[in-house]
Amino acid sequence: MKILVEGVISFYMFICVVLMVFNVAYIARQILAEKRTKKRIEQWEKVLEVSLKLDARHLNMLKNINELTSFYNALNSKVIENNKSDVFYKENARLIQELSLEYQKHSPMEKAFFAYLLASLDYPEGSDLNMLNKIMLSYFDDSTVYCRENVLHALYAFGNPQAVEHGLELLNENDWYHNPKLIGDGLMKYKGDKVELVLRLWMHRDEWRDHLLQGVVQFASFVDDDRIKAAFYDGFVSKGLSSEVRFALIRYFGHHPMEKMKPVLIDLLLSEDAQDEHYAIAAASALAAYPGEESVNALIVGLYSRSWYIRRNAAVSLFRLHSLDKAYQSISDHPDRYAHEMLDYVSASLGGGK
Repeated sequence: MKILVEGVISFYMFICVVLMVFNVAYIARQILAEKRTKKRIEQWEKVLEVSLKLDARHLNMLKNINELTSFYNALNSKVIENNKSDVFYKENARLIQELSLEYQKHSPMEKAFFAYLLASLDYPEGSDLNMLNKIMLSYFDDSTVYCRENVLHALYAFGNPQAVEHGLELLNENDWYHNPKLIGDGLMKYKGDKVELVLRLWMHRDEWRDHLLQGVVQFASFVDDDRIKAAFYDGFVSKGLSSEVRFALIRYFGHHPMEKMKPVLIDLLLSEDAQDEHYAIAAASALAAYPGEESVNALIVGLYSRSWYIRRNAAVSLFRLHSLDKAYQSISDHPDRYAHEMLDYVSASLGGGK
C-alpha cells in the first residue's frame, strides 16, 4: 500500500513538473513571438518612412499573413493616422490589386484581414476601383460571417453603389443571415452618395430577406431626405412588406416625420385588430413627432388601451407634445383608473406634472 501511495505522489509531481515546463516554454515562445512581431513592425515603419511606394520584394513579403499584420500596424501608425492613406493607395494601386488576387487563395480568416486593411484606407477621388470591387465580391466564396462583414466594409470604402448592391444581393441569394445592425452601421461608412444608395437598395424590397431590408431602413434613419421618405411611404402603404420591416419603418417615421404618415400612424394606433398591437405600440411612440389635435386626440384614446405598452407610449408622446394637461382634462370624468395611473406615472418619471 505504501508503494502505491508513493507511486501516485511521484506521478502527480511528474505531471506538475511537466505543466510547469510547458507553461515556461509557452510564455517564452509568446515573448519571442512578440519580439519578432515588434521587430517586423519597426522594419515596416522604416520602409514607410523612406517611401510610401512599395516594390516587388515587399509584395512577396506581404503574401505572408504574419508580415501583413505587422505591415498593417506600421501602416496604421505612419500612414492612416496621418491621413495619408489616399496617397499610399495612389502609389501602390497595382501592388494592392496583385495582393488582393493573392489573398483569394488564402483562408477565410486571412481574406477577412486583407479586406479589413482595404476598408481602413481612403481612396483618391476618381480612382478606378472596378477590379478591386470584383475581387472583393469573389471573397464571398468560401467565406465566414467575419469575412463577409469585412468585405462589405471594403465595398463601403470603395464607394461604388452597384458593388454594395451586388454584395448584399449575394447575401440574399445564398441565404446568409447578417445582423441588421451590422448592415445599418456598416452602410453609414459608405463613401459615396448615401441617398442614392438607400434608394437603390430599397428597390429590392420585394425580393430581399427581412434582415437586409431592416439594415437598409436602419441606415436610412441617419440620412434625412424627402426622396427616401417618399420611397419608404410607398413601400409601407403597399402592404407587401413583412411585419418586421413595417415595424422598422414606423420607427423610421418617428425620427423622420412625414405629414402623409400621420393618418396612417393614427389608424395603426386606433386599430382594434389584436394582430396589429405591436404596430400600435410603435405608432404611439412615433406620433410624438407629429404635433396637432388629431395626434393628441388619438393618443388620449390610446390611454384606454388594454395594452400597458400602448398606454405608456401614448402617455410619453403626450408628454413630448406638451399635452399632458389636455389629457388629464379629457380623462377627468372617465372611470378608467389605468389611464389616470399611466399619466401620473409618466408625469412623475419624466417631470411633466399635471
